[in-house]
Amino acid sequence: MPTPKELALKLAATVRGALRSDGWSNAVTGLGTYERDKVMSARVSRTAAVGDDELQELYETDDIAGVLAETEAEDMLRDGFSLSVTPDDPDVTQAVQSECERLELVQKFTDALVWEFVYGGSAIVLGLDDGLPPEAPLDIERLRGVRFANVLDRRDLTPQYWYTDPRAPKYGRPAVYRVVYTPRGQGTLEEVAKAAATNRVMSVHESRMIVFPGSRISPRSRTYTPGWGVSRLARLYGPMRAFASNWQAVENLMVDASQGVFKLRGLMDAISQKGSDVVETRMRLLDMSRSVARAIVVDADSEEFERKDTTLSGLPDLLDRTAQRLAAGARMPVTKLMGMSPSGLNATGESDTRNWYDALAAQRTKRLEPRVRRVLQLLLRSKDGPTRGVEPEKWSVHFPPLWQPTQLEAAQASATQTQSDVALIQAGVIVPEEVAMRRAQELGIEVDSREAELALLRDPTAGVTNTSPSSATTPPVASGDPTPPTPAGGAEKAADTALNGAQVSSLLEVVASVARGALPRETGVEIITAAFPVSREQAEKIMGTVGRGFVSSEVAPSAQPAAPAVTGAE
Repeated sequence: MPTPKELALKLAATVRGALRSDGWSNAVTGLGTYERDKVMSARVSRTAAVGDDELQELYETDDIAGVLAETEAEDMLRDGFSLSVTPDDPDVTQAVQSECERLELVQKFTDALVWEFVYGGSAIVLGLDDGLPPEAPLDIERLRGVRFANVLDRRDLTPQYWYTDPRAPKYGRPAVYRVVYTPRGQGTLEEVAKAAATNRVMSVHESRMIVFPGSRISPRSRTYTPGWGVSRLARLYGPMRAFASNWQAVENLMVDASQGVFKLRGLMDAISQKGSDVVETRMRLLDMSRSVARAIVVDADSEEFERKDTTLSGLPDLLDRTAQRLAAGARMPVTKLMGMSPSGLNATGESDTRNWYDALAAQRTKRLEPRVRRVLQLLLRSKDGPTRGVEPEKWSVHFPPLWQPTQLEAAQASATQTQSDVALIQAGVIVPEEVAMRRAQELGIEVDSREAELALLRDPTAGVTNTSPSSATTPPVASGDPTPPTPAGGAEKAADTALNGAQVSSLLEVVASVARGALPRETGVEIITAAFPVSREQAEKIMGTVGRGFVSSEVAPSAQPAAPAVTGAE
């Protein structure tokens, strides 16, 4: 029989034989060895899964869990979405917007994202009226309308049939879901059977649903879920537990942050001789008399009272680190999670917010936009829809930008754009007329009917009536002269009638003032004919439809546009 020493040596040899061959180890210090290094014993182990009921209670009762689950979805869809059609058709976009409001699509998509975060999967079941049963694939050519949109979480959806052809694009995905609507408190077999009898159990084809599958997991793990991802809230269970435990521990410390200590000489003898009632009565009287307005009177020879304070230094840093750990798992800034402004010199938090918005924009493009596009396509292809089933050739989903610039940032961007335009004009890359038309469009001026004005601005001498004195004294053409005489200074006169960049900008400012309601249309036309070498007919063409039905906007005198500077006029 081996001795204990021999057993120990044998065990050590076995452990040495199990050492990792892909890492560093030091036999002298013991680092990297199973004999001395405790870190080598650390292993990854699957923790107990968080149940659906616990996830529900966590979301509904814990404030931090609610912030984690709702912030991302609400920020992505805070301004909704819209349809953009090329060429622009306001009637179609407005009709589609009305359909989206009827179906409450913004709220439905927000709910679906939240339930996906909490439970690991959700879906929007669409009421598609194509005359076929819900378990049949959608026939979009027969689609008459989208009647409703209902949001269900993973607990109410079970994959029933799968795409099993490896050559199919949807191989491995659920084809038909079994929908069981089970209200809370009705989960027994008898109640499920009753639900089936009352048509609360049905099969729905995936083409009639907008599925949010949950967080990414391996394809083999999806066979155990079944068909769904994992809950992001369940992934954050450990950091949330540490965060809540630390805050609760600090709360308990705050209750006993300052503890009064009463020293009584011969306490045990007093209890044994006189009983505990005497000591309790003395302590009660002492506690009742203790306040900020009254002194504590004790026996100088046998009693002593002092206050012991609990050291709280380092706790704020600990709580901050715990919040950072939780925010890192949730992939959001601490300022967003905790709802607080950043501290420190020159700390604005703009970089954190921009990074957060950039991440949300990427998720919105990758995960949300295809699903929104699918619903809008169904609305456009519906025969009872806004386009009577005729889908526009070019259309897209438009999401408002998440980052909203301040007035100062917008002004700085406009100034930078102006400098860039001036540089491009001076380099000959673009002409001033192109910049003028673009600025008119940015100001909301109608540009579809401006082709004539653009041609006029490019060739301002066309049709110009020169009323200068020199033109009035042009000598008549003599009979028999082969060619008419050229008026004196004719070449210079033609050059003077061309508009330079400053004149074009002044001309656009007059048009913009009429468009804003700062000037009546007639006044704008008179200014153009008086300040620029154009006729009244040309001025009317330049003005287009701007200013018809003028209503004064009562612009302050300081905001009235100054008379345009005229250069090159005689």
